[in-house]
Amino acid sequence: MDKLIALVVTYNSTLADSRTLQTLDSREVSEIWIADNSTKDMGNAQYAEDHGYHYVNMGGNFGLSKAYNAVIDRIEYRNSVLCLFDDDTCLSADYFTKLRQVLLLHPEIDVFVPLVYDGLGLLSPCRINGATTRRLKNRGNIPPSGISAINSGMAVRTAIYQSYRYDEGLFLDFVDHAFLKDRTNHELAGICIFESKLDQDFSGSQKNPFHAAWERYKIYHSDIDYYCKKYSIPGSEKLWLKSKRKIRIVINAAVHKISKRGKRDEQQ
Repeated sequence: MDKLIALVVTYNSTLADSRTLQTLDSREVSEIWIADNSTKDMGNAQYAEDHGYHYVNMGGNFGLSKAYNAVIDRIEYRNSVLCLFDDDTCLSADYFTKLRQVLLLHPEIDVFVPLVYDGLGLLSPCRINGATTRRLKNRGNIPPSGISAINSGMAVRTAIYQSYRYDEGLFLDFVDHAFLKDRTNHELAGICIFESKLDQDFSGSQKNPFHAAWERYKIYHSDIDYYCKKYSIPGSEKLWLKSKRKIRIVINAAVHKISKRGKRDEQQ
């Protein structure tokens, strides 16, 4: 039986408040690793020690790829499976049971993804064409190619990390899509989708205040430039996606401002 290893990446939040750790049964895994990208002391080192977690302080926010690689450099590669999580994913009670079942059924496959939902519906897996992603309507609407998934909830046989590391040219966005492009060419045959449902707080579907959204856009801007250059995706598609993201930010900021004004008027 493969050893299951959980990796949780956190950023400027306390481990005590992590939805992932609150719903992750430590008895189901052999090891829990924390990669802490925080830029301030959140007390996570002591919390990890108290709970028997392996803790890696990244010394600042150097992105998702570097956090993954820092832990991968420290783990055992043989007969192990690395389960990747953000710190705000709600695991279902059957996640590890379902995962163990498909690991036994599909020894030929290295990448396993659950069904991840957010407030808008099925988030992952998803369709991908170039750098453009689209949601699937439902579980039964999965084509044989052009398939990707988000990192959180993904499980990977660690043997592949003997010759692979996440591309540190990507900070946050497209880390998952680049990994699946490299390992499966976004073909369904290279991925096993298993029937466990996770809930995810996904920043891309939330209406953030303008400043936070704009800072998030700067990361997206850099990452999509890198991704499109690496995989020879047309500049026209890249510009279109950037424009869509900017328009969404402006609309959400306007809605947020109107909402605040309405609440202020109600209080007067």
